[in-house]
Amino acid sequence: MIFKLNEKVFAVLFFKKSNKNIKNVIKNYNDVASKFKGILTLCVVDCDENASLCENELSLYVPDYKSSNTHHFLIYPINPMPKFVFKDEITESNIKKYTYLIPSKIDIIKDTQSFNVFLSKHENMPKVLIFSNKKKPNYVLNALSNSFNKKLMFAYINNENEELVAKYNVKNLPTILLLKKNKVVDTYKGKQNYINIFDWLNVYSETFVLGGGFDISPDKTNEKPWKFELIPKFTKLSHGDICFKKADKGLCLIYLKEGEKLEKSEIDMLLSLKEKFKPHIDGRYI
Repeated sequence: MIFKLNEKVFAVLFFKKSNKNIKNVIKNYNDVASKFKGILTLCVVDCDENASLCENELSLYVPDYKSSNTHHFLIYPINPMPKFVFKDEITESNIKKYTYLIPSKIDIIKDTQSFNVFLSKHENMPKVLIFSNKKKPNYVLNALSNSFNKKLMFAYINNENEELVAKYNVKNLPTILLLKKNKVVDTYKGKQNYINIFDWLNVYSETFVLGGGFDISPDKTNEKPWKFELIPKFTKLSHGDICFKKADKGLCLIYLKEGEKLEKSEIDMLLSLKEKFKPHIDGRYI
């Protein structure tokens, strides 16, 4: 278990029964471990019963471990970062200093465009929207994103993004929303801690099943931001979703112009036109 470092950050207390004050050390260690349940994986190894394991793990970092009369504590970050000896007292505050090692699998949303790209990734996978007045997610949220990796997708939205705050009617911060097929299905109302949020998310994670040729490999992500834009751009990639699907019947309006950017007057005109035809082409795109 010590060597599986691709997904979780591990911390391991190596001890011998003859170590000074070891019973109190282990009791305190268990108390600290309970504070980080699910966030970090804290383990113990009895070197009296696992001599070869202790030799492999400690000999390079603590050459005199066999003759020392104390325990040793190593932290194992995610590969490729090397393990290292933790030399401070094992307390909640000291362990907390190293939660920065927990990698984040959360998309930081900078603007509406990046949000549309996020929504377009793996459309069948439930998505978690986190609205906050902080600039970046904390270690609890990062740990949750790791726990639900490949099961849920996470987006972090600062409240300065007024357009998205208004769109999702966010009144309080932090707010956590759960989307399925890009519709809000639930709002988290519990305490802001790992265990409570995990239990809430796990309900939706357990109902999501990978399959049917669904591939979540990062290099195979098929992004379709045009499906979430008010005025999507008509291109070789987007035309099948915007117009001309074999089963589609209706009106498709294409606006041609030079240059990439639409002026405000053009946007207003197109939205007005879209609204005019909405009763007849609801569900289609302009």
